[in-house]
Amino acid sequence: MLTSAGVKVVLKPFRFLPSYDIDIAYSYKFKGIRRTVGALGKDLLSANSKAVLSRFKVLAGSQRDPYDCFDFLKSLHRSNNLRALYFMLLARETGKFDKNNSPEHPAMHQLTNFLSNDGAVGIHPSYFSNIVSVLHWEKKKLEGMLRKPVRQSRQHYIRMRLPDTYSALLAAGINEDYSMGFGSCLGFRAGTGRSFLWYDLENETITALRIHPFCFMDSTARFEEGLTVDEAFAKLYTMLQLLAAHNSVLTTVFHNFSLGTDPEWEGWSERYRDFVNYCGTITS
Repeated sequence: MLTSAGVKVVLKPFRFLPSYDIDIAYSYKFKGIRRTVGALGKDLLSANSKAVLSRFKVLAGSQRDPYDCFDFLKSLHRSNNLRALYFMLLARETGKFDKNNSPEHPAMHQLTNFLSNDGAVGIHPSYFSNIVSVLHWEKKKLEGMLRKPVRQSRQHYIRMRLPDTYSALLAAGINEDYSMGFGSCLGFRAGTGRSFLWYDLENETITALRIHPFCFMDSTARFEEGLTVDEAFAKLYTMLQLLAAHNSVLTTVFHNFSLGTDPEWEGWSERYRDFVNYCGTITS
């Protein structure tokens, strides 16, 4: 329609954007004495001898933490000429909904800077970030780690209340949000893979907040849709083919815990490696 009206339409090529939510950077390491002893006691009470042994090996330095897949991801991205996007959960108070490593631990500073060499690092606002002061504290903490402004965000649990959430993000200095997707099913919440500016209906104005939709999340595929690893990636390949055919953007959401060595996620890292390598062949 636009072409017939004399408007020149420039089609951008298909693009793959791998993104990651770092809810819990490390499963065993850097948790502090209280949390480590508590988790160990829980494993002992449930007679989970494998977890007990694994924890001791990790803490002794003879085994990699099961959630530590960061070297793997960096190498995978570099070999496919991809820039990743990481979202860090930095809740000051941990609990039922936010179980991250302490943002005060030096290891989190080191990790954040390591990831910034692999792509952009944004904030993953905690469960209680609807309290404005909490959102601002977490963003400022991440900016202190990176020593530069933070402009990207994705809501933890995709927890949004519109227009309040978007307005709060804008007020905090965020201009790119990556929360536009379903937490309960796979698919296109906005009906597109391409980004767009948020239109504030209450004030009838186009804002400066750019919305980046995603269509696939690992935890949604497994826990909400009940898919096996093979079924999940079959759906992901179907989405890839659809978006590539229309020169759109495929934004995926994975967590470091699904791509490490946690036995509950067996097979996911291998299938993800193959998927990213395939994406590299069609975007190069």
